[in-house]
Amino acid sequence: KISLKYCIVCCIVLSTLVFVWGIMQSRSVGPRRSAAASRPPREGSHCSGRQPFIPRTREELPIGHAPDVPNYFPVDEADFCNSSPDLKIIAYVISTIAATEKRNVTRQTWGSAYKCGINMKLVFMVGNPKDENEEKILKTESGLYHDIVQGNYTEDYHLVTYKILSSMHWVSSRCPSVPWVIRADDDILVDPFLLNHRLTKASKEGFSCYVWPRGSNPVGRVGKWAVTRQEWKERTWPTFCAGAFVFHHHQLLHRLLEASCSAPVLWLEDVYVFGILAEEAGGVNPKLSVLNPHHKKDGIKTKDIGRGGSINQLFYGNFVRTP
Repeated sequence: KISLKYCIVCCIVLSTLVFVWGIMQSRSVGPRRSAAASRPPREGSHCSGRQPFIPRTREELPIGHAPDVPNYFPVDEADFCNSSPDLKIIAYVISTIAATEKRNVTRQTWGSAYKCGINMKLVFMVGNPKDENEEKILKTESGLYHDIVQGNYTEDYHLVTYKILSSMHWVSSRCPSVPWVIRADDDILVDPFLLNHRLTKASKEGFSCYVWPRGSNPVGRVGKWAVTRQEWKERTWPTFCAGAFVFHHHQLLHRLLEASCSAPVLWLEDVYVFGILAEEAGGVNPKLSVLNPHHKKDGIKTKDIGRGGSINQLFYGNFVRTP
């Protein structure tokens, strides 16, 4: 028979072995974490190579994850920059298919700078047509001017971040040798003569833009520009460029797109692209100048074009106003 003393000794030995084994395991694998805590944020498809997911509404935004960049262009102008080998500036103008009047005014003003001897051209960026009428407008205007690029994304106020990233991808891939880049709205007027004059003084490491310094713009939780705490937990925004006009060197495109591989998406595109991504890109902060975007159309004098004594006259906001 097995004695009681023998059973007790066996139990003590087994308990000791289990205890020692547990200590060894904890040292070898480290502290246990939940799957959610150990899972890194999903990278954008342009970095991971997977099939991109492009949301159609704000509710579909991948909060907490990096955005996928729309990199397919149903209407493309692949040789837009190659056809002008001496190009120094490429401007991508954010527009919508229905905004025909704004595009026509832009073409007749600063969009015609190339014809005036300035090595700058602009292209209009639009999203997917909403109906057959917009399809017709896009087909007709594209065939006539060859200055429109349609990205594969939905036109929505809360999805402009995807539009900007798609536009940046297009410029990066289609115009790799053009040194300077402009991001502009379709209702502003740029002084191309003054801009061309200031190229020699422009910084390759900064942005010419209207700057909102860090902490000067509180985060709204209600209203038109509201964001949830899940989207942005801090009370203020980082330093960022207002999106109407941003001028920078081409080399910053690659750094901003690379930063978008890991930075969680935010629907406020100027804060996200020219604030958060700029910060993530490693010391690329809006600097160089603070531009005044509030000049009205009635305040522009022909004799002042190209003669601006200050960079504040580089562009004029609200130039094209439609009902």
